[in-house]
Amino acid sequence: MAHWWETHPWRMVQTNLREIDMADIDAVVFAQELKEFGATVVNLNAAGIIASYDTKLAYQPRSQYLTGDSLLQVVDACHAQGIRVIARTDFSRIRREVYEQHPDWAARLADGDIVDYNGYVSVCPNSEYQNRYLFDILKELFTSHPFDGLYCNMSSFYLTDYNGTFHGVCQCDVCRGLYKKETGRELPPAVDPRDPALADYIAFLGRCSTRHKAKLTAFVKALNSELAIDGVDFMRSEVSVDYGRPNWVYKASSNSRLAAGPQRARPSDDASVDFTGFRHRHISAPPALMALRQWQNLANSGCLSLYIMGRLDNHRDVSGFEPTRRVFQFHKAHEDVFAGLQSAARTVLLHTGGWKRTEEEAMGWVRILTESHIPFDEMPLSGLGSLEQLAGKQLLVLPDIARIPKMQAALIDAFARAGGTVLATGGTAQGKGSAPLQCLGWQTYGNASGTALLHAGDTRRRAGHVSSMCTGPVCRLRR
Repeated sequence: MAHWWETHPWRMVQTNLREIDMADIDAVVFAQELKEFGATVVNLNAAGIIASYDTKLAYQPRSQYLTGDSLLQVVDACHAQGIRVIARTDFSRIRREVYEQHPDWAARLADGDIVDYNGYVSVCPNSEYQNRYLFDILKELFTSHPFDGLYCNMSSFYLTDYNGTFHGVCQCDVCRGLYKKETGRELPPAVDPRDPALADYIAFLGRCSTRHKAKLTAFVKALNSELAIDGVDFMRSEVSVDYGRPNWVYKASSNSRLAAGPQRARPSDDASVDFTGFRHRHISAPPALMALRQWQNLANSGCLSLYIMGRLDNHRDVSGFEPTRRVFQFHKAHEDVFAGLQSAARTVLLHTGGWKRTEEEAMGWVRILTESHIPFDEMPLSGLGSLEQLAGKQLLVLPDIARIPKMQAALIDAFARAGGTVLATGGTAQGKGSAPLQCLGWQTYGNASGTALLHAGDTRRRAGHVSSMCTGPVCRLRR
């Protein structure tokens, strides 16, 4: 039997409610506004830093503005309109008064200091808060409210505040102890790209995150197997106008392809951020840009997603609403066409997979393939786990990926041996610690159909562009 997220048409509105938005919220109006907009899923503030319901837990502060309809009434009203409800939680920070009772829950910088942003203290993903108390909160939330899914916001070992200031990476006693136990070495004091231990450190952070995600998933699914979890059953990303970074016109389409993957195995919830940054969160992004993002999402994964501050009925700048609503209504009118779509692309762009997208070479390839009207899929390097994921593909593009793990290198070589074409640019597989790619050598495999192309030039590229592919030797290997 299919899970609801596998068959339910996905048109998400994420309502980042301020605490004051619960003071006068009308559950029926809230749900009706979503219905009229065309939404089928809503992401709704629930728990974590602040509880939007009458929590009984000591270390989860209850909002003082719960004077409107209750969170339970809001969830029920949405369900009455056929709208699924994702619980938005945030366990990345705790209030200062909670920290003072549990200082061991805080993330620590190298000098032992904490990151306190206006009374909100960053916590460590390895802390007891995220590995024990978090589960008490989730149990209370999901046993008292009939939510349909879970989204956890922002938690990371990289300590960045709401101004976008990067303070460092967690150096708490728990992290130091785990790193010493797993590697036999002391935790590096900073993220230094010149430090030879950096690769091991990043791998350690990855293992910690993987263990936590597995524990979280098992716990939530034991409560209710029909709770959709971000990063497992659906994949959320964001497309926004970022401070200090030029707007990239292909970001929405790239995010959608990356999250959905070649198999289109899960909904890609690529949220179009309505505002122009936290400092200007009540000012809409340009309406035409809002529409462009949604059309790109629709063309590449079939999912639509809007992210706003507040509610639809009390939003200050609604200039981006109508263009977005038109795309929602178009999808609503043609749900049967977009249901169950599979990728027919024969090309896969493999890259590091960060949805904030800063890799100039990968961005250049997205532009080249898009403007050449060549259908293609995108996949994070870490997501390549079996040759079956590349079934039916003919070309694999590796855009200047300096370090390739052993498992992925073996799969790329197997793809070439099976007759696929591998095109690598820049310093692919030439970084320290990278596994070698045999398909980029001069030896043959005895298979007459396969081809590998190598661009060995160490070129430098501008954002959105790839320089000439003929600056270095190009070899065609005949199998």
